[in-house]
Amino acid sequence: MASTPLVDALRTFVGPDTHITIDDHDRPRMLWFRRDDRLSDGLVREAVDRARRMFPREMSVLDEVFVDFRDGLGDTRRRVEV
Repeated sequence: MASTPLVDALRTFVGPDTHITIDDHDRPRMLWFRRDDRLSDGLVREAVDRARRMFPREMSVLDEVFVDFRDGLGDTRRRVEV
């Protein structure tokens, strides 16, 4: 798990128990949010919107966001439209 100002900001928006991975530290195209419980799409969208205002250059190429969580059937990954 990388700690960058962008990742740190996203984590403050969605909670410290969320693991966040980015594919590029300078200009990420993909973000992955991982938490043991389900993370709402609305919360993720809000966090991404806030990060876009704080880091406009870094977030300018972002086009895919995924949320991973564990439910009764095991690990689940879904894409969030942002």
